[in-house]
Order: sequence, then C-alpha cells, then structure tokens
Amino acid sequence: MTETPVKPLIIKARFLGSSEINLNDCPVGGFTTQKAKALFAYLVLENDRTHARGTLAALFWPDVPEQTALHNLRQALSTIRKSLDNCGGCGTIFCADRDSISFQSDVKFQVDALEFESHMRALLERHSGSPDRGFPIHLLSRLLEQYKGELLVSVSLPDADLFEDWLVLKRESLNRLAAELLVKLAPWDEDAHSRLIRVLLQLSQGNAALAHYNSAARYIRDDLALEPGRQMHKALTDINNYVDTGEIERVGTLAPINIPMYATLFIGRVRELEMLEDWVSNPACRIITITGPGGSGKTRLAAKLAESQQTLFKDGVFFISIAGCLNINQLSSIILGSVGTVTERSTDALDELLQWSCNRYSLLVLDNVDSCGEAALLAARLTESAPNLTFVFTSYTRLDLVGEKVFPLGGLSTSSADLKDSLSDAARLFYAHLQVESQPEIEHPEFAQNVSLICELVEGLPLAIDLAAGQAKRMSITDLLGELQQNLDVLRSQSVNLPERHRSIQASFENAWRHLSDMQRKSLSVLTSFQSPFTPQAAHQICGVSPADLRDLAGQSLLTWDAHERYRFHRVIGIYAHEKITLSKEESEQISSQHANWFLDQLLRYFSDRSGERFSIFLINVASVLPDILKCLNWLILIHDWQRVQQIILPLYTYYEGRSLFREGSALFANLAHACDVEENSLICRVMFSSRAALLMVRIQQFSKAMELIEFALANAKAKNWQDEIAFSLNAMSNHALVCKNSSTAEEYAREALNLSREIHNAEEEARALYNLGYAETNKGDITKAAEDLTLCRSLSEEQKNWGRLSNVLNRLADVASYRGDFNQSLQYYDEALKIARAMENRFSESLITNNIGTAYVELKQYSSAEEYYKKSLTVCREIRDYEGEAIALSNLGELAMAIKDFKKSVEYNQLALEISKEIESDLGERSARIILAESYRELGDKKAAENEVILLLEMAEQTESRNFFHRGVVEACHLLMESGFVESLADILNATIQSEGAEESTRIKAQTLLGQLPPDKQNEQKMDSKHMTEFLKNQLKKT
Repeated sequence: MTETPVKPLIIKARFLGSSEINLNDCPVGGFTTQKAKALFAYLVLENDRTHARGTLAALFWPDVPEQTALHNLRQALSTIRKSLDNCGGCGTIFCADRDSISFQSDVKFQVDALEFESHMRALLERHSGSPDRGFPIHLLSRLLEQYKGELLVSVSLPDADLFEDWLVLKRESLNRLAAELLVKLAPWDEDAHSRLIRVLLQLSQGNAALAHYNSAARYIRDDLALEPGRQMHKALTDINNYVDTGEIERVGTLAPINIPMYATLFIGRVRELEMLEDWVSNPACRIITITGPGGSGKTRLAAKLAESQQTLFKDGVFFISIAGCLNINQLSSIILGSVGTVTERSTDALDELLQWSCNRYSLLVLDNVDSCGEAALLAARLTESAPNLTFVFTSYTRLDLVGEKVFPLGGLSTSSADLKDSLSDAARLFYAHLQVESQPEIEHPEFAQNVSLICELVEGLPLAIDLAAGQAKRMSITDLLGELQQNLDVLRSQSVNLPERHRSIQASFENAWRHLSDMQRKSLSVLTSFQSPFTPQAAHQICGVSPADLRDLAGQSLLTWDAHERYRFHRVIGIYAHEKITLSKEESEQISSQHANWFLDQLLRYFSDRSGERFSIFLINVASVLPDILKCLNWLILIHDWQRVQQIILPLYTYYEGRSLFREGSALFANLAHACDVEENSLICRVMFSSRAALLMVRIQQFSKAMELIEFALANAKAKNWQDEIAFSLNAMSNHALVCKNSSTAEEYAREALNLSREIHNAEEEARALYNLGYAETNKGDITKAAEDLTLCRSLSEEQKNWGRLSNVLNRLADVASYRGDFNQSLQYYDEALKIARAMENRFSESLITNNIGTAYVELKQYSSAEEYYKKSLTVCREIRDYEGEAIALSNLGELAMAIKDFKKSVEYNQLALEISKEIESDLGERSARIILAESYRELGDKKAAENEVILLLEMAEQTESRNFFHRGVVEACHLLMESGFVESLADILNATIQSEGAEESTRIKAQTLLGQLPPDKQNEQKMDSKHMTEFLKNQLKKT
C-alpha cells in the first residue's frame, strides 16, 4: 500500500473574548506560566514573519539582563513545545536556530482575530466604491458576530510594557477596524459614511454605528477643515433615535416594498443570502436569476433579499410579481405600475420604463417568470439604457443572457451545521408550522427522529415540508412518515391563502410540466428508469436522451447536475415524472434490457480493477450506482438469465463485505436466494447467494439461520461437484465454528478448505482458509502454528493485493505478538491494519482494531491512550450497530477502570457488557465480561460473586476451547482459593498456565506472581489436564 500522508498541522485559535488554542483539534494547555501562554499567542497572531530571539526576549522580559531574558525565552519555548507534544504525533511545529524562530511553512492557521480583520478589510475594500447600490448585510452581520469580546481578554503582563503596548494597539485596531477603514478608503464621502451607519443600525450595532460616526466626523473636521453636512447630521439623528427607541427611521423618499407576507418565520438560507447580497452589491453584476424546482422557495428567498436591501439602494428596491406576463409590453406595464410613476402613461410602456430607469440606482426583483424569452429581452433593453439598474429574477430556468449570474436553489439543509443545535434548517421549518399545545407527541424523542426522516425524504424542499407539517396536525407523525415512504399524494392543502400551484406537490410539478415540449416530457419521464445519479453516456445509451437534452432539463431545474459528470432527480420530481411514463410493453422491456446491460458491464469493469489501492475506488464506484445494480439484478432474475446473475454475485458480495454492511447484505442475499428458488438452472445462484448471506449473518450473530444456509449451500455444492463453492462453504463453516462453536471444528473445516483450494488452484479460498486456521490455532493456544499460517496468509494477501484480508491478518498477527508479550510489535501491526481499514472505510475492522490497540496500551500501562482507543471503538460500534464489538469495548473500559483501581466503575461497565452479550448470544463478549467482573468483585470483597463468575467462565472456556480465557479463569480461581487459605495442587495448575502458549504474557506473569506466593513445599506436584483442572477448581470454589 502507498504510505499514508502526514497529517497537516492546523492551529485553531479563539482570541476574541477568550483564549483557546487547538492543534489538530487537540486542546493545547498545560502552560506553566502566563508568559509562555502570552508568547505562544503572540507568535500565532504574528505568524507571517520570522522573529529575532533578541526582540522576543526584550518584548517579554524588558527589565532583566539580555542573557537572562534569552534564557527565560528558551524556557518558555520549551514549555510551549511540551504543551504541543501532549497533542501526540504532531511533529515539529517550529523552525528555529540560535538567532530566530518561526513556524514551519506547512503549518496552517485558523485564528478568529486574524480572520475577522482579513474578512472585514476585504469586505470594505470591495464595497467602498459603490455607495448607491446594495451591501452584503448578512455577511457583515456574521463578521460582527465573530467579535465576541476583547482580544486576549485574560492575558495581562504588567512587567512587560512593550508587550502590553503591542496588545493595546492590536485591540484598538480591531475595535475601530470598520470605522477607520472606511474613513481611510473614502474619507470625504458623507454618503458612504451614512450608508454604513444605516447598515450597522439595521444589524442592531448601535455602538459600532456611533463609533463610526465619531471617527468620520473627526476626520471631516480635523483633516478637511469642514463641518459635517446634512447627511452626517441625519445619520447622528438616526443613531440617537435608535438608542432611545430601538427602532430605525425609514428613509422617507423610498417607497415601501410590496413584498409577500408569510405566516411563518424565514428560516435558514444564510449562505444563499450572503451570496446574493454580494452579487447585488457588485457593480459588475447586473442580472441575477434564481432558479429551482417548484416549491424550492425562490419567491421567499427573493423577498427576503429585497427586504434586507430596501434602505441600501439610493432609488429604491421593488418586488414585483410578473406571473402571467407573456410579452414585453405586459412586463413593462406591470413594472411601471409597481414603481409608482407619476408621469402620464404613453402608449409605449417599454419606452416610458426606459425613461424612468435612466440613471436610477434601483433593485428590481421580478418574481415568477412565465416567458423567459420576453423577460430576457426586457432585461437586455433596460441594462443598455440604465447602467445602474440591478435585476433579480425568479424563474424555472435561466434567461441565457451574457453577464447573467444564475443561482440554482436547492432544498433546505437536512443536517445541523451547529453542534449546539440538533435541528436542521429543514426540521426548524417543519416545527415552525406546529402547535405545541395541541400536539403532545412533539415531546417524544421519536417525533424528532421522524421529522428528520420526513425532511430527508423530500430532500429539504420547503413546499413539501410546509405541506407535510400541515398534515402532521391531522395524523400521527408515524403514519405521515409511512405514507410518504410510499408516495407523496398526502402532500396537499386546501388553504385559501396558498397560491393554487402551491396547494399540492403535484400541482407544483404540473406547473413546471406545462412549460415542457413533448420531446422534453418523454425524455424526463423515461430518465426515471435510473435509480441513482447517472452520466450523460448512460442516459444516451439506455434512454436515448442526448447531453444537450440533459442540460436543458437541468436548466429548467427538473434535473440536478453535480457540476462534474452526473445528473439526478430530486425525489419529488422523480416520483411525479415517473407517473408520466407512456411506453409500450416492447419499449419498456427494451429500456430494462439496455439498463441491465449497461450496469452489469459497469459492475464487472469496477470489479476487474479492484486490487490494491484501487479497492476503495471500487467501493465508491459501486456505492454510487448500487440502486441501479440491484435493479439490473432483479431484472435478470425476472427473465431467468442465471448466467449473468451469477456474474453479479461475487462483485456484489465483495462490496457488502468490504463496506462492513453485514446487516443490509445478509438480508439482501437471503431474499435473493429465495427469489432464485424457481427452477433447476437457478440452483447455482441460490447456492452462492445462500453461502454468502450466511457468512454475512455470522458477522451480526445470526448464527442459527446462518448455519441453515451454509449447510444447504455445502450439501448442494457437493452434490453438483461445484468445487469452488465447496471451498467457499467449507470456509464459511469454519468461520461459523470460530465464533459460535469451537476452535477444533473450525480448524477441521479450514484444513479441508485449504487442501481443496490448493488442489483446484483457488488462491482466494486458500488465503481465506489460512486465515481461519491461524485464527483457530490462536484460540487453541498453538501460537507457533498460528504465526506460520497467518504469515502465509499475509504473503498471499499481498500477492493478490487484497488489502481487506491483509488488514485482518495483520490484526491477527498483532494478537500473536501480544500473546508473546511483544506489545510494541503488536502496535506496529495494528497501526498498519488500521490504516488499511480506514482507507477502505471498513468501519467494522476499524472498531475491532482500535479496541485491540487499546488493549496493547493497557499492557504498556499507557492508560490515557488505552481509554482514547477504547472509546473510539465504542463510538464506531454503536454507529454501525456492532453489538458484540460494543460489549467488548465496554468490557475493556471496565478492565481499564480496574487497572486504575476504580473497581465500581469496572463493575458498571462489565455488567452492561454482559447484558448485551447475553442478549445477542455472544460467547466472546460474555467471556470477556465475566473474567473482569470476577477480578473486580474480588477486589471489592464480594468473593461469592467473584467465584460464581469464575465458575461460569471456566465452563464456557472449556466448551469453546478458548485457551486464553481458560487460563485467565484458572489464574483468577487460584487467586480466590489462595485468599481463602486453600493451596493444594495450585502450583501444578499455575505451572501449566505459565508453560502454555495459549496464555497471554500478562496472564503468565500473574500466574508466576501467585506461584511465588505459595509455600515452597507446595510447588512440586503432579500435572493435570485442562478438563481435570476445570473440575478441580470448580469443586474447590464451591466448597469455599
């Protein structure tokens, strides 16, 4: 595998109102002195240059001799490095020599104070030259919100005057940035000053507005020797009025905007508003078109934009609905009526509009374009004669004008960007429609989950969310979700205050459908054959739709383009477009056949190019078209094309196994096996689906069903002499035995699979058999043989470039190294295995390996690292619903708690682990929990509980041939007996553990320690086999 790239070093710092520094998301703390903390903050804030050591020493220690100051500087830098080292594996961050110090060139910085300064400068420099038109008010609001308080508010160094002077200047620079910069860029322009003051007042920034006024007035008096004029006096009156009343006086010369009123608050769209405000305030941007599917909120967004800009265009902002206007005269007439011209109307509305618009700084928001050609013609004429006019259109498609900026509007976000707020924008819109007092189910956790699912189903489409929330008042949220998972017919309303086209999702779609030609309608409907995003090549090959047709449909917001190579349907549009299909039976079968041919070829091509580093690309490619691959498979089963069904099985199984999708994969393959139970020719497919479903079921502890399927597959494969399938099924039997029966049975099946695989030259099954052998031999304590077989498996996996199996075998080799007590070697193996698992996005393997890394760190007594990895494993297990892994991680956290003498916490963790393990019938989880519970109970003085746990563990370990847990149980049993005063025969038993390869090094050490505590005359007794040991120890424990 290629070497994993070094993780970049990123310093994130919050210095405004606080003092927090993180290195690669790890908090940097532990500064032993205030000066070390201040020095690091200074270096971060001044990171763009190299600092002379002498200068730094004088800055922070001005009152001591130079050599003492330099010594103090070295000590402070050493403290900083130690604090950074605590973040682990971050490498060298400084570039230093005897004379100077700086940061390494590849270190990246995200510092709130520097970002505030940089963005504010860019904002004001960009917009200072156009005082008569617009301003990105929401962007300025976000920047001002970043200013949480004074720079480095908690830092003070009274004995470092030069540093204090620097800090004061830096604070003042940030405090006065907005005002001083505008004065510097346009100091003579009273209109620019008053305009910014209006912006600040709109943002409720009264103090900032007053600071700006004072700064500007001072410049006008002192530098221009003038008194502030009428506009500045008006601005001061506005400020005083705002301070007194909290309200902003509207500019009297501007006409009120006739924007639509809504019953709910405007929610979300922060990024969209920031971008649109940036565009309308840019003199180079004259024509903007907001496009999007019906119900996406184009009108609402345009109205909000008009509202935010209403005082910022000198000659006014106008929101005008142009629905139903089909020619340029109608458009001109309705615009004239809306802008309120007082001149006598001429017969030529366009000519009168051209006269009105000349030299006006206005924003025209023209909503709901019906005729794109006529709207484009109007915009072209007006922009020629009115250079200061700005247009915003809402339309189903672009106007296709030179210089036009198009803003495609999608749905609201269905995930929360704010960690403090669990609700997404889409969910907040849903809740805005509800009445809490009349819907008690809102308080239930399931309600919020169902709301999120509904928002995801409609992909955040605002109209669909509005209508769904309306139905939530009439039916339970669970029933509503069930209806929407079937179809969207429930999304309708009879509300008279909704436009007709917004009273149902279907009506909204029909409004777009009527703008399409017959050819476009056919193309759109037939493209619903795709179940996932599709390429232009696939659309042309399967549906006969050209790339130009796709671009047209995307331009009308009926398809979504990913800006690379794929198109997709919004779910709402896809459902209704599919209902419009009018194909004959022959045409439908032809498209299904072409669809199956295309996606089978795609799958086989991806599968043939999966070795080595390409495996993760194979997984990504399959995931991107998986719904279409499954549709292809179902079609081939329907027409009984068993040869091609067989071609799909191995690539599809490889995908589900590689992605650790055991639950989804096992259910799918079991259903497909049942679907193949139709005729003799389909038996091979049924056998292959069954054996692979079984192997996936084993991973999620569905043991009985898995055994039934494996036995069916093996019996039929043997009857038909399908040797490759016999080898696969034997390995599946071995794997099943490993996790729920015993290691001897697993070894027998693996040995048979190995011999057959070598005979038929099936390297894939040979490697699988070697892995199972090594696993079984490890469990049985035959560590030498295990190492040999696993090393052979590793060689084969590397030859085949099968990184998935290589990750697993490295994990097992690490276990072998742990048995031998070589934990540094085991950590190297684990690290290699983890890199592969993460590169392949195999979360099941990731959870297993991180858990094992934690155990190695426990043995090395590096407890903080152990806890970190155990918790990572626990998190992943819960996310992927790996219940056995969750139980093991909890058990190991309990063992960690025991190592640091927190025995009560250890019991809590392991009682929960035991509960989960018993529920899912996980022997491994149960054994792990019981041994740690036994040790913890003994330490807490509850010997009876400890004895019960040990007895149960010894019985389980003997039945499952788990040598490691057997020896751990033996040592704990001896410990309990010795504390009770019983020592007979224990030396022989402890010696057997010390000499066994099946015991981990830590277990042998414990046994050696106990053996040393026995009287000398009790250390030379007769040997006993494991069965007799178990019975002897159980009987003695029961007696005590």
